[in-house]
Amino acid sequence: MKTDKGILSTYRIVLVLGVWSLVMTSCGNENKSISEPLSLDERNELIKKDIEYGMVFSMLDALEKRHSPLTASEKATMDDLSYKRLKDFLSVCLNTTELDKQEERYGAEWERKYGSVNAKVDSIDHHWQHFLEDYQTDNYLKIELVDILDKSNVFLGYVKVRLRLIPLKGKVDKVEAYYGLQGSMMGRNQLTVDKPFSSPIEVDNSMSFNYAFDIKASKVNDLPIKELLDEYGLKTNITQLTVNGHKIDYIDGYNQVPDCVREMWKYRMKYENEWEGSYSKESSYNRIAKELINPSMPAKDDYVKDCIRKDAYNEDELAATFYYEIMI
Repeated sequence: MKTDKGILSTYRIVLVLGVWSLVMTSCGNENKSISEPLSLDERNELIKKDIEYGMVFSMLDALEKRHSPLTASEKATMDDLSYKRLKDFLSVCLNTTELDKQEERYGAEWERKYGSVNAKVDSIDHHWQHFLEDYQTDNYLKIELVDILDKSNVFLGYVKVRLRLIPLKGKVDKVEAYYGLQGSMMGRNQLTVDKPFSSPIEVDNSMSFNYAFDIKASKVNDLPIKELLDEYGLKTNITQLTVNGHKIDYIDGYNQVPDCVREMWKYRMKYENEWEGSYSKESSYNRIAKELINPSMPAKDDYVKDCIRKDAYNEDELAATFYYEIMI
């Protein structure tokens, strides 16, 4: 019995020493420099101890696959940084709950500092929209289809019409335009008036339409003009217009609008239904604010990221240097 007790006692001592040795080895590994590779077994031991070591090893594996070699400064940073220190840093600074709080906090801080800029951007937007109204040809001249004079060739897609031209803002010196029923090509229907007029005039001209496709010749032939226009409508494209001695050129006016404002209009039209609260709106406003209001104003995203980065350096400058300057 004494012999059995001695064997059991010896076994317990060996077991305790083995466990202690394993613990000490694990502790030793986590305090090693990250520039010192660990075996798969050593890695697994640390991951068993704390699953967040998996994030550390994934990051280091990705770094190994990087094509550009490490600089002397980068190697020195890694030599001084232990596995545990990096794990502790990542556990805090990449914690999604904490990151959400930081983004909310610094986003609100940006709003307090620069939020009023959005109202100024809205004013700039309205200014340039109003500016372009002076270059909209439709604001100076209205073209109406008054009557169809000759329908003898209607089933060939061709009629003679009477148009009314109504000046809206002063004397029209010259106009060139295309017109046609909605759904038809306007290219063949050109109107040119180079005699100045300050009051409405009527002009007789020809008009062709796509009788074989979108527009029924029978309707053009049978319907009264009002019902025909209710059915199809008249579309116009004023290509040249001179009013009160000044050429009205929309393209010229549009080109005077700052590029950042034109870009915002483009995105707003493209993402009309998702515009409010979208990244496109935020980035457009940031660009306008930076280029036209306050060149030193940071974009909201950049401001938030910079604040989070500063917090990370305050948490652990060495680990932050590795993460932001070597890994990213």
